[in-house]
Amino acid sequence: MNQTTKILSIVLIILLTIAFLFKRNNSTNNHTSNIPTSDTKFAFKDTTAINQIIITDNQKNKITLSRRDNDHWLVNQRYPVRPSAIHQLLQTVATVTTQSGVSQAALPNVQKMFEQPLKTIELYTTPNQKPVHKYHLGGLTNDRLGTYALLEGAKYPYVIQVLGHDGHLLSRYSTLEPDWRDLVIFQYKPSDIKAISLNYDNFFPNYSFTIDNNNPQSPAIQPTHPELQKNTTTSTDKIKQYIELYQLKYAEAYANEHPRIDSIQKAKPFCTITVTNQQNQIQAVPIYYMPITQRSKTQFDRKGNPIPFDQDRFFAFVHQNNDMMIVQQYNFGNLFQRYSDFTTKP
Repeated sequence: MNQTTKILSIVLIILLTIAFLFKRNNSTNNHTSNIPTSDTKFAFKDTTAINQIIITDNQKNKITLSRRDNDHWLVNQRYPVRPSAIHQLLQTVATVTTQSGVSQAALPNVQKMFEQPLKTIELYTTPNQKPVHKYHLGGLTNDRLGTYALLEGAKYPYVIQVLGHDGHLLSRYSTLEPDWRDLVIFQYKPSDIKAISLNYDNFFPNYSFTIDNNNPQSPAIQPTHPELQKNTTTSTDKIKQYIELYQLKYAEAYANEHPRIDSIQKAKPFCTITVTNQQNQIQAVPIYYMPITQRSKTQFDRKGNPIPFDQDRFFAFVHQNNDMMIVQQYNFGNLFQRYSDFTTKP
């Protein structure tokens, strides 16, 4: 083969490669050339106008998120929504964009996804009226990073994305109520607290105490068992610092689906925290030991003996004992103080 023939062969290979790539690219996008641009406008940028969001799935689950005021939302008209969750959803609603079209080869299978879409999102500016924006989510792309979506009334689906987010978007549109509920347990200004009591009597009775905060400038503390008060002096500064801890305490997650929730609640609480506000409203939160699990970081004590309870997590019953939540030692641990922690040496 002479030099000219070699050059012609190389040129032919290059031309065939270009033609193949052009054809493949064209097959991915040729259905979009005559599609109105409105069919790709998934974002609804004016999120301040949204007063209600309804998300349903193909398992007949449904959640309704309703704006109570500018920064507060309710899920299913009952529970406060976790601020970070609604912020992420509104950010997604405002910035979701088209990543790519769907190839002609894949189009029939992708379109079948929308006969029963995984999720349907409806945005309302006026509750109980027609949605101002609606789209459906199908399955995921083969690499599980893209999400197929179809605007209501549009003919063709697209792969959608949020710039800067490397992953699919299905989890941002959860239809499970616990995923939206606020995780805050205690949230008090120190001046709003009238009294705090910690009852350890089931296991450590000498730890129990009550703080009287009727005078926030000079709060007082009393042990539950008076004999512990003999020959002790308490620190007002320590009491004030402790009261300030109740400005924000939150749980890790809800645990209402735990298979042993009834037996846990029938056990004796390790500690019960009771906060009374200045309007005499009482919030009582019993805290229970969490049995050891495979997730527990510490399985044995220093002598190699198995530990019966998790060292990092507890169960807490909140909302008049209607919900069980998981609280972490990392966040909640500094509330578990003893009467002696507030005393000073004479």
